[in-house]
Amino acid sequence: MFREAIGLFVPEPKSKLYIPKNSGLHEYVNNLLSDIGVSDRGEFTRTDESVGTLEIISARGEDVPQRVDDCLLRGEVAYGLTGDDLFDEYMLGAGDSPLGVLNTYDWFDPSAQFYRPALCLLNREGQIPDSSAMVSIAVNKKYELSSRQYLSQRFQSSKLQISIVAYAGDTENTVAEGTHDWCVEVVYRGERSPASAMSKTGLKVAEVVRFSDISLIGREIVNPWEEEYRRISAVAQKPTGSSTSKLLADSNAICKKVGEESAEFVRAFTQETGIPEEFNGVVYALMVAAAKQQVPWQEIEADLKSRWS
Repeated sequence: MFREAIGLFVPEPKSKLYIPKNSGLHEYVNNLLSDIGVSDRGEFTRTDESVGTLEIISARGEDVPQRVDDCLLRGEVAYGLTGDDLFDEYMLGAGDSPLGVLNTYDWFDPSAQFYRPALCLLNREGQIPDSSAMVSIAVNKKYELSSRQYLSQRFQSSKLQISIVAYAGDTENTVAEGTHDWCVEVVYRGERSPASAMSKTGLKVAEVVRFSDISLIGREIVNPWEEEYRRISAVAQKPTGSSTSKLLADSNAICKKVGEESAEFVRAFTQETGIPEEFNGVVYALMVAAAKQQVPWQEIEADLKSRWS
């Protein structure tokens, strides 16, 4: 199975990477790390062939998106690997979070009932009746928003009347003991293992709500120019030991940089080679100059748009 290298999505030389510590999820993600080019010490190969380093931090899978979000809010660079079902659940309640899915890695386990985790609607019959009965449904709090959204859409025009109660887990047993009629819960081994909660309680899958894979999450980059300018401006506000920070501290050096990069672009243009690299070199130097003067990105975009008419 092809696994895209993490270096394709993580440009920074150093960053944090949050991974799940939940047992099954942790095991799968931990095995995935080597497949996507991350060593035991957190080293990986960047697109320029240099070596980057990830500080790998364990957190509950459902908390990984929040941990990454908190880092971004503090101006830190962070990424996360977690189930895409857990990420989608987080985003349903996260409002204006800047997070997005940078890449998805397929989950494949031949011992799992659906070859991957699946959020399912479970009951004793394994089917959904066509009646006007009142049905009580237990849902796992980890997937409460996703479950409520699914149930609302699924039974919007149904004769069934449903009530929903959220639990921290063990929803299958609430059905087995008669407290609730159905439940929405993750099925993994399912019918393939007599030790699974589904098998032990005698429940069956009435409907698959969704499957789950592994998502690499981080700041969603909609406009790469704006993101680059944001990064440079962040360094201007909070100096580091980077070359960009040293450049920002010296206006004469900035002017020299703009001239050097412009000359290199002219050379690339006349030689008809290396134009994209030199183009971005000029843009970088201009962005450093503008960030030094604290020019808002919105003003730069507004001026560009004014030239379109």
